[in-house]
Amino acid sequence: MTPLDRIPLPGGCTVTLHRTLRIPDDGGDYPLPPSLGSMAVHRVDEREFVVPMRRAEALWLEFDAPWWKPHVLKVGVGGVDAISGEPFDPATLNADAQDYVVIPEQPWLDGINAGDGFVRQFVAVALGEGLSVEGQLSGAEDVGGLQLALFAPRPGRFPDEPPVVEDYDDLCVMDCAAPAAAQRSRSRRPLS
Repeated sequence: MTPLDRIPLPGGCTVTLHRTLRIPDDGGDYPLPPSLGSMAVHRVDEREFVVPMRRAEALWLEFDAPWWKPHVLKVGVGGVDAISGEPFDPATLNADAQDYVVIPEQPWLDGINAGDGFVRQFVAVALGEGLSVEGQLSGAEDVGGLQLALFAPRPGRFPDEPPVVEDYDDLCVMDCAAPAAAQRSRSRRPLS
């Protein structure tokens, strides 16, 4: 079967995994690393995918959803919520300690919230060596992998089809004149 270049989700939403450079773990400030292309995604079944990665390979996630119908997405890494850093619960949303992103407003996620404004880069590690976020936080490595939970908006809140728009200049959410690489070029400090 031909590999996919993104993970398809319900409602026209997708998640693309971008291969990227590892950020040095030396406490310095670095710009966000570029995309080195999307990673191949192999479908195992309707809800499970495999993404071949080399040990210590880094990635970031790109999100897409229909511009007229936002969705809420939760991202778990080995049972840890990447947004809040708390245990991942795919069934509920927590607005107090936000544990989700709204897509397409949030176009990407480059790592796991480690607190105090720090983000740990998504990096492939072998399970069972205690190197995963799951292993470091819980002492066990039972879940592993990346988990996604998508929540559609309440029925009737947004149209099912794109509305007719006469002036497309009004639709730009980000600076349409800036290239995509510049839109993603905020500084991040690696975590140690």
